[in-house]
Amino acid sequence: MQYSQCSLRMIFLSLALALALGALTGCGKRDGAGRSVTVFSGTAAATGRAVEELADYRIAYFAAVEAADGESATGVIAESDEPFTIADFGPQGELPSEIRKPSIYVVFSQPVVPLAKLGSPIRDGREFFTIEPAVEGVFRWYGSRLLAFEPDAECLPQRRYTVTISDRLRSLGGKRLTGKRSFSFETERLSALSWGLGEGAEARYSLYASDVSPDAVGKIGLVFSYPVTIEEIGKWIEVRAAGRV
Repeated sequence: MQYSQCSLRMIFLSLALALALGALTGCGKRDGAGRSVTVFSGTAAATGRAVEELADYRIAYFAAVEAADGESATGVIAESDEPFTIADFGPQGELPSEIRKPSIYVVFSQPVVPLAKLGSPIRDGREFFTIEPAVEGVFRWYGSRLLAFEPDAECLPQRRYTVTISDRLRSLGGKRLTGKRSFSFETERLSALSWGLGEGAEARYSLYASDVSPDAVGKIGLVFSYPVTIEEIGKWIEVRAAGRV
């Protein structure tokens, strides 16, 4: 039987297509349960392990919780048997002067709000905690247990701020807050960070300079941790030399 070159091409293409379809349908090798075990990697096919049945996986479902108003509360997280306390808080200690608008946060040991309320801005947060001296800002729940406060304006320097958690705050399960309910932090106090002699903002002589030009001593530069007014700061600066002020 004679075949033309075009016919031979068609035969080879048909055989290649049949082999490819056989691989896609798992022809050739099957496991004991009759399932295909052909594994594909890129454009190649090789025999491998059968994929586990989806029935082997377990899906956990949670029953809806009824809210106090009778409506179904979505996104509610169950709490544990542990007491309702403050697990973490911040800021703590003295803040550097670069932090003018510190974020205040409190982490509770139990969930306080459902997931549906996360991220919503709250202006009146007296039911959560108060800040003394008072600071205006926005409260937000970033987790069912994490509450943060972002101030609108910069905090005052050289101040001690006290955060007090409301005694009316309850966990989702109705537990009262026990243990410590307040914490404090301070903004950096005014201090002289560095000083130098001579013209310009950069100091040309260090604190321990022992051989300074008389011309340079005529100008002393001070760098403070906060902006100051020359009239006020001048009341508290003295220059002493050879027993004279």
